[in-house]
Order: sequence, then structure tokens, then C-alpha cells
Amino acid sequence: MTPEEARDAARQAKWLVPSNDDPKLKVALTLAVFFCIWVFLLTLSIMGTGFKLLGGKDSAKMFDVADNPISALLIGVLATVLVQSSSTTTSIIVAMVGADELSVNIAIFMVMGANIGTSVTNTIVAMGHFANQDDLRRGFAAATVHDIFNMLNVLIFLPLNWIYPFLAKMTYEMAKDQKPCEGDKCKKTEFLGPYISPYSKGVANYDKKMTDNGAGTFLTIVSLISLCSCLFCIVYMLQIIMKGAAARVLQKVVGFNGYLNIAIGCFITIMVQSSSITTSTLTPLAAVGIISLNDMFPLTLGANIGTTLTGIMSASVVTSNPVNGWQVALAHLFFNIFGTLIWYPIPKVREIPLRAARFLGHCTAHPQYGSLFPFVYVSMAFFIIPGIAYGIASA
Repeated sequence: MTPEEARDAARQAKWLVPSNDDPKLKVALTLAVFFCIWVFLLTLSIMGTGFKLLGGKDSAKMFDVADNPISALLIGVLATVLVQSSSTTTSIIVAMVGADELSVNIAIFMVMGANIGTSVTNTIVAMGHFANQDDLRRGFAAATVHDIFNMLNVLIFLPLNWIYPFLAKMTYEMAKDQKPCEGDKCKKTEFLGPYISPYSKGVANYDKKMTDNGAGTFLTIVSLISLCSCLFCIVYMLQIIMKGAAARVLQKVVGFNGYLNIAIGCFITIMVQSSSITTSTLTPLAAVGIISLNDMFPLTLGANIGTTLTGIMSASVVTSNPVNGWQVALAHLFFNIFGTLIWYPIPKVREIPLRAARFLGHCTAHPQYGSLFPFVYVSMAFFIIPGIAYGIASA
């Protein structure tokens, strides 16, 4: 065994055989995770209220510049990077489409951008392994395979859908019979609404003396801080829970079959309603070598599919124009399903995103610039380039 392999084995042992595998602690942490997930979802609801108060009746004006697919895509990227949740972005987009404030075709390109923007979270989590070069290399590759997949998807489907809006046409045929929900029907379709909405409304109406802009600004700032804090706490506690027996079980399960991994990633994301939570929790396990890059890729694909449920739930409660809302939600779903069918089943095609992710991982091992590369990559890929391109596209 080489010195590098010995160090890797020692780091994996800290996860697989922890020194303090206290069942009571893990039960307490599990309950704390569920509480944090509830706060996380409550925060998303409050953030949506904040955005609505800031925009008021003219909320669509913020999307006026999105008159072409490129600017729409970049708005989706930047908005999702800001709120760290494609679920929030997609829900807002679906609501605006359902209210006839945004066209279906433009909204579909925004959702494509949201898919790219959501992958920034686990990439930032991977940067936390900068103290160990091998962990950083593996973790960064596991995180950026999410980025690469979403970017490759956009490279294929953006021009295709621009030339011929097949996603809009296909989903219209599927959604054309949808009727607006009325009265109790809207309430019945809500999955977690009864556990979230009363508290969200209570926070939003806490001080009725505040103006809409003041209340919207306050709610948005508080929710952003709370969102990031909850995400950090959830990921940190799940890492502790995943040590020991849970890590051993996960290692065996994810190494069994790639298609099972897609189902696992989808199921976990549906349960926590955030692909960011799923991928950010698994990234540290990939960093220490418990989950391989080959296993991480299908888990990420499943997480991408699972996160589309939020948009579908939002479409199910649209009261004015449900057909348009359902079109966007279903387009988000099929965008990810089609991408999975393109990039995963054929081994040689599957190697394209995997090799790109490995290359980015190896860039972090550069003797002089490796430690800076993750910061440069995140800044350029998710902030600087989209920001500049957005300015050019909307000029």
C-alpha cells in the first residue's frame, strides 16, 4: 500500500468506524435535521413572500429584459445562485407563468438556468476540503459533475428548443386539459402547505405598519441568512449521522447499480425537497472516497429529477392559467429526464461529463495554483461570466 492509499484508508475509517457511534446522539441529530428541513422550507416560503412584496403588482418588470433565450437562461442562473435553491426559483417562475406575467417559452429557458445555478451549493461545500489535496480533488470532481451535466444539457437543449420549442409543444399536449383549482381543491393538492403556510403568513404579517418594500426587503434578507444557515446545519448534521454504520450501508447500496442510484437520489431529494441538500451531503462522502465519482454521478442525476417535484406542486395550485404553469413544471422534469437518457445509459457518452469533472478535480492539485482554482472556478462559472453575459444579452 502506497503512503497515499494509507492516508485515504485512514480518512475513510473515520467515517466507516467512528470513535463515538452514540445511538442517542444520532436520534437527536435526526430529529434536529427534520426540524432544520422544516425551517428551511418555511424560509423558502417566506422568501417567496418577500419577493412578491418587493415586486408588488409589477413583479414581472424584473423579467422585462428576458426577451430572448440567452438572457432568460442567465436570469435563471443568477437568481438561483442568489437564493441557493432551484426549487424557489422554479416555484416563482411557475407562479408568474400561471399568472400570465411570463411566457412559457422564456420561462423554460429560465428553468434551464436554474438547473445550472443550483449546482453551485455542493461545489462550495467541496471547497471546504482545501486542507487535504486528495480530498479536495475527489470532492471537487464529485461536485462539478453536477455542473458539467447541467451545462452539457443546456448546450444541447437550449439551441434545439430555440429553433423549435418542442418542450413547450410536448408539455402543452400533456397539460392542455388541466383546469384551474378552486376552493378546497387548491388546499388538497398542497403537500407540506398546512405545516408551512400558517407560520409563513404569521411572519409576513408580524408588523403591518411596514410598507410593502420595507417588509419585502426585511423578509428577503432574513430568509437569505436563514436559508444559508439551515443548509449549513443540515449538511453538517447529516455528515455526522452518515458516519459509521450508515456510511457502510450507503457505500454498499450505491455501489450496487447505477440506475438504483438514480432512484435513490430522486427519492432523497423528494423527501428533503432540495437537490442542494442531497448533493451537498453526499459530496463530503465522495471527498474521502466512500462514494466514487462513478456512483456520485447517477445520484446527482436522480437529485436533479427529484427537485422538479416542487415545480409540479406549484403548478398544481395555480388558479388562473394552470396549463402554462404545468407546461413549465413538466418541461423542467423532461429536461432532466432527457438529459439523463442522453448522458448516462451509454458508457462512452457517460465518460464525457465524468472526464470533464475529473479534469476539474485534477486542476485543484496544481502545485502552485491548485488551492486557488476552486475559488476562481466558482467566481467565473456562477457569477462573473453569467453577470457579464447577462449584461451583454440584455443590452
